[in-house]
Amino acid sequence: MKIVVRTPNWLGDCIMALPVFRELRRKFPDSEIVAACRKNVADCFTASRYVDRVIAAPGKGAGFSEYLGSIRELRAESFDIGVLTTNSFATALWLFLGGVKRRIGFARDGRRILLTDAFTPTPDILAAHQGEYYLHVLQALGITAEMGLPELELAARSLQEAEQVLAGISLRGKAYAVIAPLSAFGGVKDWGNEKYGEVAGRLAAEFELEVLLTGTAQQAKIIDGIVSGRERVHNMAGRLSLSGFMALLKGAKLYIGGDSGGAHTAAALGVPTITIFGITEPSRTKAIGKAVVVVGEGGVCTPDLKDPAVQRAAREALDAITPEQIILRARELLEFTAERGTDEAKNCD
Repeated sequence: MKIVVRTPNWLGDCIMALPVFRELRRKFPDSEIVAACRKNVADCFTASRYVDRVIAAPGKGAGFSEYLGSIRELRAESFDIGVLTTNSFATALWLFLGGVKRRIGFARDGRRILLTDAFTPTPDILAAHQGEYYLHVLQALGITAEMGLPELELAARSLQEAEQVLAGISLRGKAYAVIAPLSAFGGVKDWGNEKYGEVAGRLAAEFELEVLLTGTAQQAKIIDGIVSGRERVHNMAGRLSLSGFMALLKGAKLYIGGDSGGAHTAAALGVPTITIFGITEPSRTKAIGKAVVVVGEGGVCTPDLKDPAVQRAAREALDAITPEQIILRARELLEFTAERGTDEAKNCD
């Protein structure tokens, strides 16, 4: 039997969806399980031992010829089961036109007619952690499971990429922390460049860590401004592929960032993680790992991040969090994990 899972589009959501593949493998150990995803998150699924292979799914901006070509490729696969972790009409239509025999997903965005197994999510499901939300759709296959911990396994090439980048700036073998100060959503989730800069400087001075600030190539100039004038603080923006970024996180003593994909990835790799929350709700999107600390209470389960009122509330919540709070939690987390290891750090927040 062949099973395809249309994955989420954002890195953090992809990490939270990894237990779906674990549970499918338990239920169908001899089946071929394929992740269909956008190319920019493919490395997330090649790093899962429960995924046999990855195929490209058309992105939002795909042209007609690209979309039609992906439909032909999907039809040629002759998948028996398709599982949607997404909520959009477009992804359900893709499975339908791609000839997937059994199409399972939540009845949202007017797509019930396109699914063979459609479920209306209850209020409890909608309020659950996002990882649990993804697992609920598997009930159509007789699978009931708890989320557990997402799992990532890095290929040798990923580790080599990270080692080469570190060696290139004379940091190979040195202890380091990783900070991701910028998110794809901008100011509504970003704590503040000056605050991140202060925390980076203090981590370097007080904890004797090299501090690596990560981001995309487009964010490199902004991160240059955060790094400037600070000893042992380095700009890594745009220097690594996603798999290399994962490998860089794997070697970190500590990760600090907002509610975004980096936090979920670090936590899944067992790295002590501090996540700074503004308006989004930790109970729904908190990173799941053995050593995770949340700073900030959050407040809205499904905020419209483009709503000016939400943006103002987010800014107020983020502004109330001080660098001193982050340094305090960093000290507690590093001391705790040094003494007991990450296996005993589950309840450190």
